[in-house]
Amino acid sequence: MVCSRLKQGQENLKRLSVFDDIGIMICLRISALIISVFLGGIFHLSICLAQETGVKTEDVYVEKEGWQMGVSTGPFLPNKISRVKEILPFWGFSVSKDISVFRPEFTLLQGHGKGHDWYSAMFSFRNELPLYGLEFFWSWGFQLNYYTELLYDVLPTDYVSQGGIHGSIGGMWPINDTWRFRSDIVFFMGPGKALYVGLGLQKSF
Repeated sequence: MVCSRLKQGQENLKRLSVFDDIGIMICLRISALIISVFLGGIFHLSICLAQETGVKTEDVYVEKEGWQMGVSTGPFLPNKISRVKEILPFWGFSVSKDISVFRPEFTLLQGHGKGHDWYSAMFSFRNELPLYGLEFFWSWGFQLNYYTELLYDVLPTDYVSQGGIHGSIGGMWPINDTWRFRSDIVFFMGPGKALYVGLGLQKSF
């Protein structure tokens, strides 16, 4: 009787984990589709605006001198990452310096969940597209991930380090001359796939 109940409980847990994986996979695919449509729309709109105003396409990209620093927080949704299935609450810190059309940006992300610790050091190249008083952007780059896995969904393992690449889109809404609201959607590729949706503040110096 006890063995049969244990087997039934294990089967129920497997079914729940399958449903969780399917849900996360659907969210990631929808997010990837939204990112593709968003980037295509922004690129098309920037070209149209440049043609209507008689401005060269290169002039649509605005360079801002100085440093930018920001903080963000939001959920991290892993998918197909070995022994990492928990949705983790993340927070991060970023700093960037405008030196060219692409702004180099360094970001630290970290989160903690049930048996999981995750740290990501990210280096990106960010390109800004100012439209109608707002600032949209897209970026790409590399990251190093340092995290713990969960063995048998119970026991935390030693830290694992693994690299990967990422792409992101986002927007910034001005509060005043130096402060902005900022939102990010970051798609991780390696290890496995994951999505980070962040919201925070950014200050220019």
